[in-house]
Amino acid sequence: MTFHRFSQRLTVLIFLAMSLNAHAWMPDQFYKNVENRDFLNAYRIAVPLSLIGNAEAKYWAAWMVLIDELPGVKGDKEKARKMLLEAANSNFSAAQKLVASSFEEGKYGFPKNISEAIHWYEKAFKNGDKSSSQELGLLFLGMGNMQAAKHWLKISALNGSKISSDMLDAIEKDESRLRQRSRMPQTCMQVGDILHCL
Repeated sequence: MTFHRFSQRLTVLIFLAMSLNAHAWMPDQFYKNVENRDFLNAYRIAVPLSLIGNAEAKYWAAWMVLIDELPGVKGDKEKARKMLLEAANSNFSAAQKLVASSFEEGKYGFPKNISEAIHWYEKAFKNGDKSSSQELGLLFLGMGNMQAAKHWLKISALNGSKISSDMLDAIEKDESRLRQRSRMPQTCMQVGDILHCL
C-alpha cells in the first residue's frame, strides 16, 4: 500500500470517527463493561473518545472520575468537571442533568447554586430528558414556588411520571382544604392571654 493510499484511508477513518462522535456514540463493548461493572475498562474506552470530542464519552469519563468510588478509575477532578461542562454545552442531556443536580446539591466540586440548577434542568428537558421536568417541579416545590412547581409536575405527569401525578394530587388536596378553611367562619375563644380559633 502506498503512503498516498494509506493517507486517504486514514483521512476517511478520521472523518468517520469525528462525524460519529459529534454528539454521542459509544461502542457496544463500553456498555457491556458498564453492565458488568467493569468500569476501569469502560473508562479506558471512554477517555480516547472524549479526547476527540465525543460528548457522551466526555460525560461518562467525567462521571467515572467525579463519583470517586470506582476501583482503578483515577483522574483529575477539575478536568473532569470541565469535561462534564463541555458535554453539557454540547447539548448532551444526561450531562446537563448531572450538572444540574451537581449545582442543586453542591456536589462533585460544583458550588450549590439553585439558579444554575434550574438553568441546566431546563436545558436537559429541552434536549429530551423528560425526567428533568419532575426534578424542576420538586425543586420549585421545595422553594415554595407553587405555580412553577405545578407547571413542571404537570408536564412530568403527562410524560408518565406516577410520582409527579401523586404530588399534584396531594397539592390539589392541600389547596382545596385551605380554600374550604378560608370560607369557614372562625369561632374564637379567649383562654387567659391566648386566643384559640377553630
